Amino acid sequence: MPFAARLRRRGEGIELEIQNLSDRPVRSGFVRLGGNRVMRFAAVPPKSKRTFPGRAVAERKAWERCVKASSGHVPTGSVSRFTGEQVGFAWGSLQRTRRIEKYLTEGAAVVCAWYDDPPADFALRRRNAEFRHTRLARLVVFPEEG
Repeated sequence: MPFAARLRRRGEGIELEIQNLSDRPVRSGFVRLGGNRVMRFAAVPPKSKRTFPGRAVAERKAWERCVKASSGHVPTGSVSRFTGEQVGFAWGSLQRTRRIEKYLTEGAAVVCAWYDDPPADFALRRRNAEFRHTRLARLVVFPEEG
């Protein structure tokens, strides 16, 4: 994992401690909890640790509909622009996304960190175009009390 995370409940709020173990910055991210609640967090420089206090707020229902309706892929004709949610339903990710959703019903949270332009895990020979590579890393954590 390119990062480590700890989540603590603080009264009505939560506190996220995230340590970026990568040589690349975390652009941004979010914590998703059960009940479709989300807390977003800001950038974390490479090889550093930051703490983000906040509250998880109700998010739109699009994610839940995607989880229930997904058949294993995102229909290409229905996506006009990349919003980030599609990555959880791409080939190779759907089974993990569904397991994460089950963990959320059991009190866990998932910390998602976006890395912009990380080195690609692959190379293209004789490429005639530039490509932009984005990485989303997800980590399931169980919140601690206090």
